[in-house]
Amino acid sequence: MKRLALILWCALFSSPAFSETSLSVAVADWNASEAKAKAIVSRMTPEEKAGQMIQAERRYMKISDITRYCLGSVLSGGGSVPGKNTVADWRNMIGQMQAAAAETRLGIPVIYGVDAVHGHNNLAGAVIFPHNSGLGASPDGRGAFTAGKETAKAIRQTGVTWTFAPCIAAAQDIRWGRTYESFSENPGKVTACALSAMRGIHDGGAVSCIKHFAGDGGTLFGTSQKTPGLLDQGDTRIPEEEFYETHLNQYKKLIDNGAMTVMASYSSFNGVKMHENYRYLTEVLKNRWQFRGFVVSDYAAIEQCSGKNYRDNVILCVNAGIDMLMEPIRWKQAYRAILYGMRKGLISRERVDDAVTRILTVKFLSGLMDEPVPAYEETDTDAVRAEARKAAESTFVLLKNEENLLPLKPNAKVCILGPAADSVGVLCGGWTIEWLGKTVNPAVGGKTFREAVTQFLEAGGGAVTDHPDEADVILLALGEEPYAEFFGDAADLSLYGDKALKGNRAAVEAARKAGKATVAVLVAGRPRIVSEEIKSWKAFVMAWLPGSEGADALVNVLWGRAPFVGRLPFSWPAANDAVDAKAVRRTGKILFSYGFGLRGSL
Repeated sequence: MKRLALILWCALFSSPAFSETSLSVAVADWNASEAKAKAIVSRMTPEEKAGQMIQAERRYMKISDITRYCLGSVLSGGGSVPGKNTVADWRNMIGQMQAAAAETRLGIPVIYGVDAVHGHNNLAGAVIFPHNSGLGASPDGRGAFTAGKETAKAIRQTGVTWTFAPCIAAAQDIRWGRTYESFSENPGKVTACALSAMRGIHDGGAVSCIKHFAGDGGTLFGTSQKTPGLLDQGDTRIPEEEFYETHLNQYKKLIDNGAMTVMASYSSFNGVKMHENYRYLTEVLKNRWQFRGFVVSDYAAIEQCSGKNYRDNVILCVNAGIDMLMEPIRWKQAYRAILYGMRKGLISRERVDDAVTRILTVKFLSGLMDEPVPAYEETDTDAVRAEARKAAESTFVLLKNEENLLPLKPNAKVCILGPAADSVGVLCGGWTIEWLGKTVNPAVGGKTFREAVTQFLEAGGGAVTDHPDEADVILLALGEEPYAEFFGDAADLSLYGDKALKGNRAAVEAARKAGKATVAVLVAGRPRIVSEEIKSWKAFVMAWLPGSEGADALVNVLWGRAPFVGRLPFSWPAANDAVDAKAVRRTGKILFSYGFGLRGSL
């Protein structure tokens, strides 16, 4: 993939800016790829064009369907994996798919997509990086860049070339179940981190997909169309000027710097579903901003639109500007609906040719047309784990440290309490092996917090005790259950409310009764209400969702082997009635302000 080197700067808070050569696609490469794409489109039949506009899920298709329907793309949803979920299984599956594509008249490869949002998180044994809310706490873009680059390299090793990342939503209400996919409530911070992440993905040799266009971080509480959702896939009801400032402008910046694909949002803007919103998908994104890549729909999102039936919804969304339909199960219906629309004049030939040209342009740009299955490259897993650990270390935010309790002494006697102490799955959160993640340790590496602390203390002359009365200090590990999307929407963000780990209350009470110096560590994708509990803690650390290497990273900062450098990317509310950014500003019910974080020294 040829790229134009650009210098991008990520000036975040007051720290020195992170700079990295950007490897975006040059205008000349867009032009050349588009010319090649148009030459192919001019030779295609309506059936071949319709096939290129379809993305099917691997579980709901046969490999022979690729040849029969000239499918343009295949995806794995969260937890959808081949065989025993090894690198060899992935490469074998994708190799067979590309062989099937080669048997079509024009031999156009499929582009395979996955939600690799913090590592190749579908793959057994994957190294899992921090989620975006943690990376947004980092003082610069290094962590986001590294996570993007290593994720791209990991998916390419398995034959995949397209990741549905980065999410560039600016989450305004932390009750939203996708808050951890947002870098920050601040659109400028989101833009800076997302540029670093996208740059890393491209540098690692994969195709990025900026999502979800647009406004998914601003939906109104109670407007979700999903059960048990409250905000996710809801309606963003704000003036257009605010819509641009908070939710749209980051897309323009990334498009100007080489974004190749965009995913439409399930959400609506002032009552109009984004999937059928011609004004924003076509007039703004494609015409005004000159986006030259393609727009893909979200997973089965077509059926939520306002047409009188499924076929009408397909036609409505294609005409609005959707180029590729992610219709995992009903993909054959979508294929037939496109052909019907073409035959009846309900979808113009120009609209179809534009969509297919965009899809093929990206396939040329990505190198897919020359190399349908990327060459295998050996991965130094230990080196990647070290990078993930460094990224995690930069995300932790020190919020309280009375009497300089931290850093702890290496010969300390420590009692570890709390339900987040014994689960790598809690450290990783959602989108880890399974869509929703799992509390029971998933099939990834890394240590639990208890394992990492015990190993460190044993080497330094300290010890872990099960008896609080024998300890010098209590480590209180609190957290959230893993979740994803609307399953993570929460009305009550107390430590004992929606999606909180069930053992939080008992652990908080046990630590309080012990009367020992307590360091509380919260493992969560978003702030939670701790206004009363924090009064009895000597120190408090927000750990976010640090990934598979998060436990070792936590040990390093708690014991001073690495400094605390994180700053809050979200305002920390003091009460449940002030959990969205506007309410925080309006009521002043803030426990910690946006950008707050104590410095910790080596």
